[in-house]
Amino acid sequence: MKKYALLSAGLLFAGSAYAANLPLPAPAAPPPTPNWDGVYFGANGGGVWGDATTKLTLWSNSIVNLGGGPAGLFPGVPTELVTTSNNRFHDSGSAFGGQFGYLTHTTLVPPLTPPGALIVAGWEVGFDALHLRGSVVRTATSVANPGPPPLAFAFGESVNSDWMWTLMERGGILLGDWYPYLTAGFAAAKFNYNNTYLDNTGLTGTASLNGFALGGGIGGGLEWRWNRNWSVRGQYVYYLFDGLFDGNSTVLGPASTFAIFHHQVTFREGMATGAINYRLGEIFDLTKWDFPK
Repeated sequence: MKKYALLSAGLLFAGSAYAANLPLPAPAAPPPTPNWDGVYFGANGGGVWGDATTKLTLWSNSIVNLGGGPAGLFPGVPTELVTTSNNRFHDSGSAFGGQFGYLTHTTLVPPLTPPGALIVAGWEVGFDALHLRGSVVRTATSVANPGPPPLAFAFGESVNSDWMWTLMERGGILLGDWYPYLTAGFAAAKFNYNNTYLDNTGLTGTASLNGFALGGGIGGGLEWRWNRNWSVRGQYVYYLFDGLFDGNSTVLGPASTFAIFHHQVTFREGMATGAINYRLGEIFDLTKWDFPK
């Protein structure tokens, strides 16, 4: 029995000594960092809604007989017209388009927190076809010109836009295959404004103004990548277009009466879209190219 015990102890000691001389297994490689770097392109679609704020000013030194008074303009009529024509009304519609951009990443180091976090940032160019429409009609009966008959007038206003171009930056903390981000940048759009005036003295007029408006936007989104190249996202951006129009229109009436109106329109629009992107990988990463020496 002692022989078996001594033999077992000897084998155990020899096995331990042999195991101690074996090389340690290499540590497991860290999981690869999801790579969002590179050029990408995609398509998007969604909705846009907001409001248009209109401002009308009457040039009093060029108004003749507005309101039908025997000596010309009735006092108080310009104020009533401006009150009726200065409006803020709703517009809404759809948006469909595409985008093209580039992303790269960096790692936070102390004292930046959280240390080791991956920051992904880049820029994006987008173009969307819009179907944005809005309109309002305001009517009023003048107190300043009681008649008979009392002066009654109406303003009809409408706006529309057919396209918008954007240049945005975006950045956020990478959470594996999820990428929450903030975005901000510039926008340009083509807007149209139409105005009609009518009163019961026979004065009628229309204004049709259109032009390019510059603005800015700020918002955020969440993107999810389900494989190396493809990702989907949801995004909301609030756009501000200021000082859009600055033009004049003339209202003509009987016996060569006329009035010149000065128009201004500003827009505030929110756009919510869903998008799909395809990343081209390192094909455009110049650091991976073997240039001749």
